[in-house]
Amino acid sequence: CPLRGSCHCSVAPFPGSCERRARFGQSLFLVAWNTFLRAGALMAAEWQQLTLDSVGWRLAVREKGNRIRRISVNEAAREAIERLRPLTGGSPRIFQFPHQMNWLHDNCRRIVTAALPAGRHFGLHAFRKGGITEMSKIDPLAAQMQAGHTSHSVTQRHYINPSRVHEAMQRLPQPLLPKRGPQQLDLF
Repeated sequence: CPLRGSCHCSVAPFPGSCERRARFGQSLFLVAWNTFLRAGALMAAEWQQLTLDSVGWRLAVREKGNRIRRISVNEAAREAIERLRPLTGGSPRIFQFPHQMNWLHDNCRRIVTAALPAGRHFGLHAFRKGGITEMSKIDPLAAQMQAGHTSHSVTQRHYINPSRVHEAMQRLPQPLLPKRGPQQLDLF
């Protein structure tokens, strides 16, 4: 390893290769950001579940409550998924991963927080929350549907960052009032 052991490259999912681990991590983060999938659904996703239909690329995933949901996969997520195909060695799973979910969460936190200011915490679920917040700026209904929520109130209450209200207030168009000297304006 060019990092001389400081990268933990001897640990699975791709032992002995920093490049393979980096590709796994980058793809995982990109797919999490672009699909809003929960960690368990991401790690259980299989190649045969990725299909192209009349709407576009879709991934059938098992979600909470053991329900199957078909989510849209944009081009960035599909490319990230395809970069993993040569690494999986014929495994049915897109994200070949032999560890417990705690290991995944701990390592995602370690990787991401290394780039954040001290005292900030950021885990894999933050990609889901951040992606939902950003998509809700574009289309709130689409964000709700992609997140798999039964109502917009769930999306709004738990996933949309409250800073959206502040941002929207700053962009709120202001009425043009006539300028008429120091006397009081008659508005009505």
